[in-house]
Amino acid sequence: MTVLVIAEHDNASIKGATLNTVTAAVACGGDVHVLVAGHNAAPTSSWRRAKARPRYC
Repeated sequence: MTVLVIAEHDNASIKGATLNTVTAAVACGGDVHVLVAGHNAAPTSSWRRAKARPRYC
């Protein structure tokens, strides 16, 4: 099963609830996709490189 997590952030960091949700989704198995959206959200998405193995489509 594929899971989509919509990240809550403040354009600087990902909120703890999002990280907990990602952890739970990984425990369920399958692919986990995280959507980081918003104006100037690019710095926030850099956490992904440190926390997960990136897969590009």
